[in-house]
Amino acid sequence: MDYIRCVRVCSQIPVLYVSRFVAGVAMGAVTVVVPIYNEEVAEDHLRGQLGIYLDLMVTMGILWSYSVGAVVSYFWLAVLCALLPLVFAATFYWTPESPVFLASVDNWEEAEKSLRWLRGVRHLDDQAIKKELVRLHVSVAGIRRSPGISAYSALANTTRSFRLDSPAGKAAFIITGIMVVQQLTFINAFLFYNVDIFRDIAGSSLPPQSSTIIVGVVQCVATAASFVLVEVSGRRVLLMFSDLLIAISIGTLAIDILLTSGGETRFTGWLPLACISVCMIAYSFGLGPLPWLMMAEMSPVEHKGLISSLAVFVNWVLVFAVTYVFNDLIVMLGPVLTYGGIAATCFLGTLFIFLFVPETKDKSREEIQDELKSNNLLLFSSS
Repeated sequence: MDYIRCVRVCSQIPVLYVSRFVAGVAMGAVTVVVPIYNEEVAEDHLRGQLGIYLDLMVTMGILWSYSVGAVVSYFWLAVLCALLPLVFAATFYWTPESPVFLASVDNWEEAEKSLRWLRGVRHLDDQAIKKELVRLHVSVAGIRRSPGISAYSALANTTRSFRLDSPAGKAAFIITGIMVVQQLTFINAFLFYNVDIFRDIAGSSLPPQSSTIIVGVVQCVATAASFVLVEVSGRRVLLMFSDLLIAISIGTLAIDILLTSGGETRFTGWLPLACISVCMIAYSFGLGPLPWLMMAEMSPVEHKGLISSLAVFVNWVLVFAVTYVFNDLIVMLGPVLTYGGIAATCFLGTLFIFLFVPETKDKSREEIQDELKSNNLLLFSSS
């Protein structure tokens, strides 16, 4: 009987690999397109709040899998998760195309219709719509290339555009750097191995599944709270505070494990849960949603697709890397050195944000690009 069950399970492994690969491709596309679409349809004063939606939906999905996965089989968890994209596909069909995209392909009539639908404006003489259309004309003016340009010239222009002293080069460096900082918090390792951490390392008095669900709830609440924080304190401050708080919480967990392994009494039974919860809270209001938002905000219109694809590629490669090596690091270095090293990389990430990341709150696309063209960013002095 055990042999038959083993054969059945092994036969399902290729299906699982293929399914996860397809889901990964889809998620990669989502994390490129959704931030760009959100940024292009949002008004400047709402851009930050709308940009939070991607990460909020991700955290709600994580909570859904934590909660449902605790009470149903893997098969039914997959079925219940598959229903949600179907609902999205059925409802999002009626949503208009981005006005920026429509303007970039010279379809100004549809761009105006899209703007009116998104802003809820039906009056033909509405001045706000007219002003926004004028800004769209300015934004997309440099996108189109002349019809006779050669492939070699196009490649040369793109190469020049991505020099480190160019706006596109600065944006690519900063956005990719923020993605690296985000993933070197090892947050995905904590999400994927939450139950193992609570059972084998953290020593919490709560059942591992319950602790995991609590962390998922805390993460959703913190992400929702960032709706207010992102337009009050700005992006840069939230990023620095988020990374610093993660460093402190993971460092505290490392110290607690060190003292416990040395025979000392644990500070308190709920400290591991508190440390990981604080880590999730800090990530959810800063490093979780803001890199995706700033990726869309800072990329020049004509290079937005390329820069976003590069940043998302780096992000997901690091997701794979940190989750793949996490258990090996625990085995080779022990939890104390592993968590201590993660805390140290978070401190370095905070320094990177302080030195290189500009503030984009309440700035239009044109103002952000003007700042990138200037020499007031530390790394990019004129030469």
